[in-house]
Amino acid sequence: MSVNELHDLVPDEVKPFFVSIYDIDPEIPVDVFTAFKGNGVDVCKAWEYGHDPDKTRIGIYAGIPISFIAPVKRFRFGSFGTVEVEFPNQYRLTLALSELGKTVEEILSKLRSYYFVHVNGRNVAYKILRYRDAVAEAKALIKAFNVPLIALTYTFGVKPSAEAFMLYIPRFAPLFRIRYAGATTPCINVMQMTLPETGKTFLANTLMFSFNYEYFTSMPSPARLVYDASRNTFGSVFTRNGLIFDEVDKWRSSDKQHFKTVYSILLSGIENGIWTRETRGYVMQQRQRFIPVLMFTNVKEKPLDDTVTARKMFELIVASWGGENPRAFVERFSIVQLFPFRFRVLDNITGYVTPPSLKRGLVYVIQKLLRLVKPPAKPLPGRAGREYRKLYPIIKVLTCLTDRSVRELTDYFVSGALLTVEGFKDLADGKTDYEFVKKLVSAVNEVS
Repeated sequence: MSVNELHDLVPDEVKPFFVSIYDIDPEIPVDVFTAFKGNGVDVCKAWEYGHDPDKTRIGIYAGIPISFIAPVKRFRFGSFGTVEVEFPNQYRLTLALSELGKTVEEILSKLRSYYFVHVNGRNVAYKILRYRDAVAEAKALIKAFNVPLIALTYTFGVKPSAEAFMLYIPRFAPLFRIRYAGATTPCINVMQMTLPETGKTFLANTLMFSFNYEYFTSMPSPARLVYDASRNTFGSVFTRNGLIFDEVDKWRSSDKQHFKTVYSILLSGIENGIWTRETRGYVMQQRQRFIPVLMFTNVKEKPLDDTVTARKMFELIVASWGGENPRAFVERFSIVQLFPFRFRVLDNITGYVTPPSLKRGLVYVIQKLLRLVKPPAKPLPGRAGREYRKLYPIIKVLTCLTDRSVRELTDYFVSGALLTVEGFKDLADGKTDYEFVKKLVSAVNEVS
């Protein structure tokens, strides 16, 4: 199905969320464009004024009405329940806290939002752009496409195809959580080995801005990862919703103690959510937080021996770091995938971008739909069985394939065995579980 045919399926109420890449300025957040699309606002000009102090001052001093769009750069609290916010153009606006909300969370949310401000002499009007998760639109999109994986892939800006699905099922899986008796962690951790240009950085940027992930291109310091004692600040583990480590095959450290510390932190944190750091005789109080981890690396070609699994290849990479017991580290990952096939993401983009609100709305709805599927009982022994049980409901809901196809696909991802594009097509083509699709579409209406 072509992009035009897919776009025709998008409900009219959702189409404003899809903005052509040719109609936007890449420096302006997509949410800003979708918020003002069709409202008669010159978004590019308003954004420019929101970041140019000179143009703003000239307009104000010359008595020329101006409008600008900008995020809050900084704020400070004043007397009598007020807060002064300052924008990148240095314009300051005093607001009553009572106007911003009734809870601390609501006030902070608005102070971290984008503002549309119109200044006409002494008359000032403003509007706070609050970005709710577009749940209603996400529900409509899933019902239009029937299969959540198609809706999610298309919303992330990638043309749906067998190759795209093979790459993006593992990439989407960490966005969801599965809890059941016996699970040590609800997170899906992923290691993916692909050829260059398959969209790893493209995905990382989306996850950073839409889901608050942290993106590392080299081995992080313990301070950045967990805790900085000199500043008394917590690291990415406690301030982000996910961690992405790219090009891990290049991880090397001349400082063996530094590597040993980071490796030990990851071993414990990924396994049981316990993150701690010792420095200068001070041990940070242990804190538990489950956070998904994605690791990416490039491969040059398909291995000559098809019996070499992705897990074994990952073990060799960990061993090259100098890590002790590589197998134990690799076992902490739900999915370990080798994808040595050509898929250039720039040749497979839809030409549309969507705001974070729609992506988050889709993830919210799909998370609610996971209750439709119960994890299978003890499909595999040990750790593999636990990871299988977490992954199975996600793949079932995303793909809506028959139970047999879902079992085989889940087994491929968990075991790390090589799955070819032809093999994936054999599992997926003509294997849609239409009864489950009906059940899923019906359940979408109940999501609130």
